[in-house]
Amino acid sequence: MIFKKHRTILIGIGFAVVIALLSIFPNTGNFLNNLRTYDYRTDYISPDYFNKIMLQLSEDGNKYIDLKQLGYLRVNKDDKEKKYEYKLSDLYKLKSDVNYNFKLPQVNNILSVLNKIESNIYGNQIIEFNLNIDTINKLIKSYKNNNVFPENLKGKNFRIDFYKIVYIHMDNSNEYNFPGSINFSFEIRKIPKIDVPAGVDKNKVKYAVSSLPFLPYYLKSQIAGTIDLKNLLDIPESAKREKLDYTTINKNKGIIVSYYLKDANALNKDKEKSVKYLQIVWIEDDIIYQMEAAGISEEQLLKIAESMQ
Repeated sequence: MIFKKHRTILIGIGFAVVIALLSIFPNTGNFLNNLRTYDYRTDYISPDYFNKIMLQLSEDGNKYIDLKQLGYLRVNKDDKEKKYEYKLSDLYKLKSDVNYNFKLPQVNNILSVLNKIESNIYGNQIIEFNLNIDTINKLIKSYKNNNVFPENLKGKNFRIDFYKIVYIHMDNSNEYNFPGSINFSFEIRKIPKIDVPAGVDKNKVKYAVSSLPFLPYYLKSQIAGTIDLKNLLDIPESAKREKLDYTTINKNKGIIVSYYLKDANALNKDKEKSVKYLQIVWIEDDIIYQMEAAGISEEQLLKIAESMQ
């Protein structure tokens, strides 16, 4: 789950914590690399250590990440962002740069007025896990969670392929949130592929991965969304949620939620003014679709979703 602006905020928070730690300990050199994984008296793992792992997973390239007592990860990430300026009728050309097929909304009266269109494709990421199952399961249970890894995964690797992400933003204004402005964002992701050894329950692995505290939200939500669609919602903590409803998009179960965010551009006299957002998510043919809009009604957003071809 996650739209681009919200995901950037979440990653930024984690990075800010890391930077703050470095500023507090300016003479520690490789302070982050030397963080103790465990407090052996309490069996507690520092959140700062998980921030370090999330930071490494958010960086580009091939790398080996030592999780200490928890095991290790091998990561191959291609995060080369590609930007496009296609017209609405030409968005289908984005399909040539990803290795899966997907649907797109069709031109209609609602979208035709949105003349500013930006498209981005974010690279894929492959993570190979080799975990100390006993230790990692103990960690998961410490979070009051019983979604642990199966015992027959001990000493074995498993792998998750996170596919390229398509992100499209459309609006009709040079000035954000001006009266009558419309903003529409659309994100497309293929459900990650999980490869496990023969005899290992893939569903149990999926549930356990969704419980890992060191996996960044923008990766974890893609796994967790196949368990419960609500895990795909990407609503800022500062938002005031109005309602959440289940819906159907072309015979596929979906969720639509409305919420309010304070208008950062409101005049002082209107400082309490808020902007209403709508967000809708559903999964169709192993593709995760997620839309967010401001200045569009719920009925209009559903029509956009149902126009997908």
